[in-house]
Amino acid sequence: MSKKIAFIDHSFHKKTKSSNFFLDLLKDKYTIDIYYDTKWEDKKVLDFDSLNQKNYSIIIFWQINYNIKFLKKLKCKNIIYIPMYDDFIANTFTPFYWKQFNSIKFISFSKNLHDYLHNKGLDSLYIKYFPEINKSSKKIDKKNLTAFFWYRIEAINWEKIKELISPNSFKKIYIQNHPDPNQKKLQIFKEDIEKYNIEIIDWFESKDEYTNLLKSIDVYFAPRIYEGIGLSFLELMKQGKYIVAFDKPTMNEYIIHKKNGFLYSNIINNKVDFSNINQIEIFKMNQKYYDEYKKNKKEIYTLIESSFRSENIKRDYLYMYIDKLFKFPSRVFRKIFK
Repeated sequence: MSKKIAFIDHSFHKKTKSSNFFLDLLKDKYTIDIYYDTKWEDKKVLDFDSLNQKNYSIIIFWQINYNIKFLKKLKCKNIIYIPMYDDFIANTFTPFYWKQFNSIKFISFSKNLHDYLHNKGLDSLYIKYFPEINKSSKKIDKKNLTAFFWYRIEAINWEKIKELISPNSFKKIYIQNHPDPNQKKLQIFKEDIEKYNIEIIDWFESKDEYTNLLKSIDVYFAPRIYEGIGLSFLELMKQGKYIVAFDKPTMNEYIIHKKNGFLYSNIINNKVDFSNINQIEIFKMNQKYYDEYKKNKKEIYTLIESSFRSENIKRDYLYMYIDKLFKFPSRVFRKIFK
């Protein structure tokens, strides 16, 4: 009889399904019960008592961080955290937050995240995920390039993209003008729309419409400064697309500058030379990533089955309270100036 896992997932992933690849891997060996955490939207804390009633062998938290005060309630002590890099950096304000999880095991899909946790003495496994390559994808036509940019945050807007390209870079550039919550919509002048061959899209009628457009393009502009794993651009990399992205994790853990993509920072000195795109080399590089993942993913099972560190409740609580103490002034300032 297979062991039972409680998988605690962010409720937003019901829509994005970004944890599905990992769940599929777990289902090959374990019985999975999925719980969706809604604390981010309704402030309701996960029902830890119900987890205790099921006698799980393993409990996995996917992009959900409860502090040690809650985790100590669990009867199951084989607990695994899978944080995402973009969420993780928000909790590096003090060096103490992650130290409270000394008895927890981690799976890190970012090398930068793994190195940070490992340097704090925590039990972390690094796995570099990559989806299976699709070599039947559209061949890049360097004389008639098309591109896609989903505007999501003000830090990466049309003016930033414009610094990277020339008016004749693309036959067509599709811009999805649908920003994240609390971000302003793009305002693009008619002159730029005509000069840069822009087609503005507000939203897609269906997922198929979105997917089909991405299949048809050659260049993808990653929309965020940081990514958790980076599934959005990895899905394009597996098709041999050329990725232009900010030089931060996880993009810079996959993109080799001017090889399978282009990395830039706040100060842009050079425009992208799209004439040097070599899709054959892109596929070769990305195939290595996939082969490496296929070979190493079994280590996930090894970590799940491995022994966990014994608890030191006093020490872990101490780190939790020190972290809260250091963060207290910033919380006060945020409330005052909100």
